[in-house]
Amino acid sequence: MVYFQVPTLITIVLIIIIIPSSTILITTSNYFGTTTNFAYGQTNQTNSNNANSLNIKNIPVKNVHVGDIDIAYKTFGKGEPFLLIGGLGTTKDSWVPPTDPQAGTFLKSLSTNHTVIVFDPRGIGNTTTGTKPFSIQQLANDTTGLLEALKIQKADILGYSLGSFVAQQLAVTHPEKVNRLLLVAASCGGKESIPQSPQVVRSTYEMINKSTNNVPITRQDVK
Repeated sequence: MVYFQVPTLITIVLIIIIIPSSTILITTSNYFGTTTNFAYGQTNQTNSNNANSLNIKNIPVKNVHVGDIDIAYKTFGKGEPFLLIGGLGTTKDSWVPPTDPQAGTFLKSLSTNHTVIVFDPRGIGNTTTGTKPFSIQQLANDTTGLLEALKIQKADILGYSLGSFVAQQLAVTHPEKVNRLLLVAASCGGKESIPQSPQVVRSTYEMINKSTNNVPITRQDVK
């Protein structure tokens, strides 16, 4: 992991972020590559198989009205706010991979000094679809609205995959809301981006097809 202090504008690893007086954290850790999802939970609840991991599914769902939608979200832990933006089609509970209970140990560590917020994006899970067209900018606006509805002035933001695009857009259009930015499985997109090889694209579609058809995704698949 590498930290960068960003005074104005910086371009790193195909990512362009504008965050005055903020910190960017970029990682390509293999930990996040072991599964298509993450695991999160609550500080006082543990999985029966692992006393050091957390089970987010036991945390009550809350709802808040933001613009034209009702956003479903969960919070856990204590400390400075840390908002997580998931990948394409993932819900607030998708941060818990049932095949990787060890992943919860990361979440327990994170929640010891952060209040972690996970949520369903527009049209996914328990969040309503609304009437506005889907776009990265709209998803970033929804996320900003969630922070404002929860009276969070500034938060650490983690964006995974599609969520990394939303996180970048949020940082560009609402830099005052971003304390630190963590991008995982990210790209800057646009004409400056370098596309993945056909083999990687094919493998990704195969994993998506497995996921949508409830076929387990193995570590070998990801590797």
